[in-house]
Amino acid sequence: MRKYLLGIFILIFYISSISFADVSSYKVFAQLSPKERIISGKVEVNYVNNTEKELSEIYFYLPANLLKERNPYLHPILQDSGYVRGFDPGFTNISRVTDLSGKDISYTLENGKVLLQNYSLKDNYLKVILPEKLSPGESYGLIIYFSTKFPESYAGDMAFCKNAFVWRFGWFPYEIPYVKDEWDKGGRLVSSNFYLELLVPKEYKVAVGMDEVREEVEGNWKRVIGVNDSPRRSLPIAISPDYQVYRLADGRFPEIYVYFYPGREYKARILASFAREVYDYYSKVYGSSEHRRINIIEGQINNFWGMAADGFVILGNTAFYSSDLITPYLWERLLEYLIAHEFAHLWWGIGIGMDLNKENWISEGFAEYLSITYFERKYGAKGGNLFPDLGDDYFLQLLKDYVFGELNLREWNSELPYLMYLKDGWDEEIVKDYWNSYLNGYSTKVYNKSYLALRALAFEVGEEKFDEIIRELYSDYKYKILETTEIENYLKNKFGLDCDKFFKDWFYSKGKVDYEIYRVENINKDGKNFVRIYIKNNGNINMPLQLEVVGEKSVNSRDICSGVVR
Repeated sequence: MRKYLLGIFILIFYISSISFADVSSYKVFAQLSPKERIISGKVEVNYVNNTEKELSEIYFYLPANLLKERNPYLHPILQDSGYVRGFDPGFTNISRVTDLSGKDISYTLENGKVLLQNYSLKDNYLKVILPEKLSPGESYGLIIYFSTKFPESYAGDMAFCKNAFVWRFGWFPYEIPYVKDEWDKGGRLVSSNFYLELLVPKEYKVAVGMDEVREEVEGNWKRVIGVNDSPRRSLPIAISPDYQVYRLADGRFPEIYVYFYPGREYKARILASFAREVYDYYSKVYGSSEHRRINIIEGQINNFWGMAADGFVILGNTAFYSSDLITPYLWERLLEYLIAHEFAHLWWGIGIGMDLNKENWISEGFAEYLSITYFERKYGAKGGNLFPDLGDDYFLQLLKDYVFGELNLREWNSELPYLMYLKDGWDEEIVKDYWNSYLNGYSTKVYNKSYLALRALAFEVGEEKFDEIIRELYSDYKYKILETTEIENYLKNKFGLDCDKFFKDWFYSKGKVDYEIYRVENINKDGKNFVRIYIKNNGNINMPLQLEVVGEKSVNSRDICSGVVR
């Protein structure tokens, strides 16, 4: 779940003493070898057949193998810029698969799909041949022995850089769901139970996306034990001897921890306070995410970006340094919005899952809606709301007057990118297979177009009603996979809202709304003056239109017209 502010994923595991019905369970026992940059061990899996079909095999994903080979079609000067010291492979090796008694189980490795500019497709999927067919509802125990190497690269994820090991999802084998009569090799990530025991050198600090974490020192090694209190899709890790750790000491749940490089504790305190305020707001409006511990990690590379996973938010270095630029407080509201967006993924994208390949908008569009709505309810929706009013701060006022202007978050970060997206001709369906989408416009449609569509829907039904809809959706679909068609049916069956045409226009079609006031008439009738305004839609999608007429005198509510322009 990645969100670049000027311009987000996930995984699975098990818990030892707590069990959640109908999901698989994972016990992970691993050790980090820093010099080799390898994490290795075994995964004890209690696999649950949640399908309606007998299974003779099960699949696991090995995304690290996408990083195994150099792309022979790219010149080294282009490819090596993404690495610290030139191309460095990443991979996951499977050495053995057994049942719980230690008896070997047959397995094969299969090729995967292209992802971004990765070249290697070999050994992306682990296919385990079951000794006996597994009936619906039954479970089967197996053990997978693995080793995963961190590439030394400037990726911010699935990498070693700046003396830190960071991996959000896929550093060990995790299951692929069986959906619609086939194994989903696209982007659905199921919820599971997790338990983790990880050995690292004792001087290393470890952030792990679990609810309960404790440490045991044994000689030169430290054992990090993690347990989750509710199902989750990922077990992210960030490990470094350089991290400092700040814990928000307010005695409340979820606990907020910030892992950062030396010299920025004051920023860690600011981030933790934003996190608490955002989390409390979301919990009050949309219901608790049930996380009991959330880690905020200073990332390995610069710029203003964020990525989320279960109980885990990674921010670019700039988020920890930006307050020192130009003048204090200039970027604080941007940082608060960034935290709000990434925390929203605990509800949408992580709490509620979706097909990342085809329907990533469910994650990013709702995260944008939650975060921008939070921001506007706190700082106002109209006018310049990005910079605080510092009164007599002459330099800030100078910047606002002559450089930035009165910037509005929604206008600048959502509406303007969407207008440029339309202008440049990249418009397409929001619900569309990633592999068949325009890469040039993909982020804009997934983040901005989907957010603006949700905002229009919220305007139609009313913001308070839409808050209720989001809360009910989260309550009914957390830990599950949600599809766009299910949202449509949910609105119709539970709330009586027929949104078929709305979704057809905005999510399954390409097109735009382009309203134009093309004529204004002053009319005197029976001694009274009227203004008649002619509006037409130059686009091909109809949307509700609110027209507010403001004159020299105040306008009564009856003077505000609302309707749909045909």
